[in-house]
Amino acid sequence: MEGFDKKHPGFDKVVGPVEHEAELLRLHIAEKILKEKPEIKESEREKTTEEEMMIFGILKKIPEFVKEYGGEKARFTSIDQIHILTSSEINAGNILLKHSETVGGCYQTLNGRIDVVSSPEKEDILETAHVLTHELMHTNSFASLTVAHKKNAATETEIRTRRSGISIKGREQSPEENNFFLSVNEAVTEELARRFMNKYFSNIKPLSEKFKKYTEDGDKMKKNINTKERPAVEVVIEFLLNPNGPAAAYVGERVEFLTMIKEVFIKNKDKFETREDVFKVFSMAYFTGRLLPLSRLLEKTFGKGSFGRFAENSRKRSNFVDKLTKELISESENTK
Repeated sequence: MEGFDKKHPGFDKVVGPVEHEAELLRLHIAEKILKEKPEIKESEREKTTEEEMMIFGILKKIPEFVKEYGGEKARFTSIDQIHILTSSEINAGNILLKHSETVGGCYQTLNGRIDVVSSPEKEDILETAHVLTHELMHTNSFASLTVAHKKNAATETEIRTRRSGISIKGREQSPEENNFFLSVNEAVTEELARRFMNKYFSNIKPLSEKFKKYTEDGDKMKKNINTKERPAVEVVIEFLLNPNGPAAAYVGERVEFLTMIKEVFIKNKDKFETREDVFKVFSMAYFTGRLLPLSRLLEKTFGKGSFGRFAENSRKRSNFVDKLTKELISESENTK
């Protein structure tokens, strides 16, 4: 029966209380997500028939994809947890669109809500599907929470997110500075989303024609620029195809991450046959929460203490503006 082969909504683990209390809390959150009627935001609109077809097509393929990249089970997700918002919240400084003017998204672990923002000025089901896929990767990543005493209140407790995918929250709960592996986590999330898109979008009816054209445009651009020996050139091409779309959000994180993947592969060819095999060490940690194999690989490749250094150095979003991007833009414009 649908759902019984999937994980509970919400969290995989609770840190803090005794074991039986943790399990009760985990189940309580899962039940709350499934039973409670979600809040309707002012800017929310009804899904179109095309969007519903797209959502069902994506949700159908998530379980097999999660298993392919190291996860044991997908998390139960219903279409009712997914909300399409208009751009009316953009001007209000909504955090969803902090890094994009047209499309953004957010997954809220504690209530299982997935928001996808689609601008009425530029409604594009392919971009909406891309953002949804990115958020569904977050949804299915390992998640844990911690029950801790509130600051300056010895008798009051609060629930906080502790782990999300590869990222680890520090003791202080500031949004980014204490989120270790933040940029790596987002890079892995977007790389997984891209792999899902490339594998399935051409066979999801509302997306197939648009994705085919998107792929063809990318192939044409590759012919016009020099891709030889350049790290992660595919990422920059995706950005050039749609500078205002969701691909623009994590260009720096992905280029830096894929450059690291290349370096790990070069130094461990006795262990890995392809770069994709290296990536799967990260994706397995992302979906299962087991960081030890990843830690051992980084320490072996870059030396003792490197796992901690990577965690520390990737606490903030990348402000990366690479010379490569400028070169590729120049080359592509000169061939028009």
